[in-house]
Amino acid sequence: EVVDLELERIADLLEELNEDQWNALSLCEGWRVRHVAAHLVSRELTTAQILGKALRYLGNVDKAIDAGARDVSNRFTDLEVVEQLREMIGHRVVNKFVTPHDVMVEALVHGLDIAVPLGVDLEQPQDAMIAAIERMIKAAGSMKGKTQGGGVSLTKVTLRATDADWSHESTDPDAEVVEGTLAGLLLYVTGRSPRKPR
Repeated sequence: EVVDLELERIADLLEELNEDQWNALSLCEGWRVRHVAAHLVSRELTTAQILGKALRYLGNVDKAIDAGARDVSNRFTDLEVVEQLREMIGHRVVNKFVTPHDVMVEALVHGLDIAVPLGVDLEQPQDAMIAAIERMIKAAGSMKGKTQGGGVSLTKVTLRATDADWSHESTDPDAEVVEGTLAGLLLYVTGRSPRKPR
């Protein structure tokens, strides 16, 4: 349900953008707004398609994902991408090795990747953002404490929300304290800069 609401909000936002905004740089390194939107559409690939792309790029998942987004962006107009996003609403497609929580995190974060650099306030439910942050903290435990972006060790950071009664306290006595909105903290734990304007 969270994913459906987020896709609807993103589609509504994208539908109102002009050409310059579609071309604006997103928070995803190397991607413009249209690439992030295309990536959300390319999420519903079959397992065979995913494996095919991974093999084509010698197992480099990041390159395969980038190629998938650019392929969708090149093959469809911006409005066609919006239409495809709307068609995804109500789907319950989850690829192998991906949990529904992972899909939720992706929808929330990529919505911010688009909205924040455009200066748009994208409504997102606090409980979903908290769940997404906690999901990333849990995932970091299996990656030696690193965020998905590979930058910050979450075992050495205390996170405190400024717009909700939520925090994640580190047991490290020398932990850095990072404060921000839930949206800002979600961007932080997914490897985006905490210094990005929000």
